[in-house]
Amino acid sequence: MVVAQKEIHKKVSTIQRVFCCAAINILSVFFVLALTSLIDLLKYSFLSAFLKYFGSLLLLPFLDCSFSQHPWFADIASSALKYRGISSSKIPDFSRAASDFIHAIFVELVFLVQALAIIGLEVPVLSKFFGFIYMSLLHSLYSFDYIWMSSGISMNTRLAMVERSWPFHLGFGTLLTLATSMSTNFVINGCIFGALFPFFIVSSCVCSGADKRGVTDQVVPPIHFYYIASTITNKISMAIFGRTQIT
Repeated sequence: MVVAQKEIHKKVSTIQRVFCCAAINILSVFFVLALTSLIDLLKYSFLSAFLKYFGSLLLLPFLDCSFSQHPWFADIASSALKYRGISSSKIPDFSRAASDFIHAIFVELVFLVQALAIIGLEVPVLSKFFGFIYMSLLHSLYSFDYIWMSSGISMNTRLAMVERSWPFHLGFGTLLTLATSMSTNFVINGCIFGALFPFFIVSSCVCSGADKRGVTDQVVPPIHFYYIASTITNKISMAIFGRTQIT
């Protein structure tokens, strides 16, 4: 009876975290819109110039919010796996887990820079087309990362899984890419991402079976989208730590 009550409480708290993440980020969107409107209304030209040239500082609250929500995302992924009756794999030692986590951050960051560089080329049609593909694959990887990390799958294996089933992951990440392209304000797009992301974590757990079926039923050849990002990350890791990421 006590165990059942604890499971129900944990399930309710996980659902609360999902909607809390969404609510916090939606409220942040309204806050940013109100702040921007207030600055325009009061015609503070010096503030407008500050936001124009130093607008990246506005990312600091969002980054802090993202890191504070990271434990929630991990808990949502663990609960989603448990709901499907999938137990987490044996947890590796701390140094291996930390290495994999840092490696994942660097790969995703370099891949994001690649996507932004492609979009910044401003080649008619092609830049937006390939930039959209890269962003969709990045969003899909990030959505599945929490499920795969909870299952003990290494970063190199996760990248191979995305490259092997890239049409599936392209489609999976499309909706999140479209949603985060609705505004020209990068902070608002980030808040929209934070509001929708918990639902994509749950969806990735539900869709993980479809991704595994793609391994046996290979129709489209794999494309190594993450080769450059992974190579650069390995070189940085070699230069700083004297070794590449452990597979």
